[in-house]
Amino acid sequence: MRDSAPLPLSDSAGSDPDDSIFSSDSDSDDESDCSSVPQAEPEEDYDRLIEEFTEEGPTLANRGDVSRDMIRTEEAKWIQFCGILEKKPNPDELLMSCHAPTFKSYLMWRCKNSRITKTSSITTYWKTLRWMDGGVLYDVGNWIPVSLAPRMGLDGSAKDKSGLYVEDLDLILHHHWILDDSIFAHERLRVQMAPILILAGATSTRPGALIGNLRYKDVQFHVFPPSPGCKRARVGMVVTLTKTKRTAGQSRPKKYGFHEEDTLLRDPILYMEGLAFADDAFDNGIKSPSDIYTLTVPANHSSLILPWKLEWRDKQIFRDVQGRGKNITVSLDRAFQYWKARTYLIRLGRAVGFEKQLEWYDLRRGSGKKLNKALTLEERNHSMGHTLGDSSTYVKFYMTDFIEADFQEIVFGSEPQRDLIHLMGRLLYRGDAPKRLTKEQMTEVNENPKLLKLRKDKERVAKKIEAMGWTLKTEPTTTSHRQLLDKHAEYKRKADVLRKVLQDRRLASAIREFHNSKDGQEISRQ
Repeated sequence: MRDSAPLPLSDSAGSDPDDSIFSSDSDSDDESDCSSVPQAEPEEDYDRLIEEFTEEGPTLANRGDVSRDMIRTEEAKWIQFCGILEKKPNPDELLMSCHAPTFKSYLMWRCKNSRITKTSSITTYWKTLRWMDGGVLYDVGNWIPVSLAPRMGLDGSAKDKSGLYVEDLDLILHHHWILDDSIFAHERLRVQMAPILILAGATSTRPGALIGNLRYKDVQFHVFPPSPGCKRARVGMVVTLTKTKRTAGQSRPKKYGFHEEDTLLRDPILYMEGLAFADDAFDNGIKSPSDIYTLTVPANHSSLILPWKLEWRDKQIFRDVQGRGKNITVSLDRAFQYWKARTYLIRLGRAVGFEKQLEWYDLRRGSGKKLNKALTLEERNHSMGHTLGDSSTYVKFYMTDFIEADFQEIVFGSEPQRDLIHLMGRLLYRGDAPKRLTKEQMTEVNENPKLLKLRKDKERVAKKIEAMGWTLKTEPTTTSHRQLLDKHAEYKRKADVLRKVLQDRRLASAIREFHNSKDGQEISRQ
């Protein structure tokens, strides 16, 4: 058998250049690496490059703003820890020395000087700090749950993975608008919580992509011709989320389309239009809904997109307030804070009477369950921001503990009762559950020994300031006066933080006690 002739590097007569084995799909204009005429290039000093890259150290990931904030916070804690060590080591050098006992001591100090109660929390802080080899990772990673958690009394139990479903969301929104007697600093805060809940619930996206990151230019209102038999224009809304989870240092925007709802309670367009009208953000003289719904779409247009005023395009939609008392106004530049939205969600959950302290992940699990059934794997991962390309992230974080399936129907062929199974999987709530502490419970909190000591220390410093002829409002003129004022402020801050923690814990305990005993009391009453 004759050997095959070598493939020609140039096009042969009658052949199609696109069929060449060397053809490329690349759009690059660079010269081919297989060029028969090598280009002369200056010799690179690769030994010097090795030295430079060694000195630079590892190339860190291009992280998002939230991750950077976490790293900055942990770096500050690390520097503070290094400052209490006897030898006062250089923080960077100590970090890169990769010494496991040092990291273990740091984590012990971190637990003792914070409000950390969960093993998962200290593990998260550890991950933001670590710069070490595999051996140290393995050592400290095992040491946290085996040694640190029991020693510091950290809770290592798995978090309850519950789902907040549309029925529960309706309960929350109904209470939010009809029953809630809480006073907001400004009613815009009440209004914007509704679309945040609805958009987060409908898309199962991370709330951080909405809260503090959604600008007017990220929202488009589309006006379409009326439906057959109707005269009013149809309105749709496209929301583009740009602050999404990063992959290889880049985030891929996600776009969602929304339509008007017959159930006004969960109509996202209604709320978003309301916020835009309140800001007078629409251009072209659009001041009211009638200006939108009477628009006519030209026959040669697919739709009309409502433009924003130039000065509003880059402004946040969900914004915080500024000022105090009667001078509170909606800030033009300060974004609504994630922690505030979380606080409102917890408060709403308690007001409705849910046994569990609500979290945004509950909402993501509830809607994610429906998206998982309705979307392809690729669509679900894109919507929820899962970057691994499989179901591992969904299973680990978003699959609820309760398996919502009628196993009797599946295995025994019994008459299905899927609605009952769904009801059993919902979050438990009792409308008359405690919303706030009683006077007796408040007294119990105020008699906490640690809190009493902090308050006594604060009073002792205040008396010392008074004995020296000063007041807490007197402008300090000496170093000793400034030191006393700083010490008083520090005791006050610690006392306020501890009081809030104790109140939250006591209320959580009261809610658990209520749910554990209420049904038995109700049965006895009947």
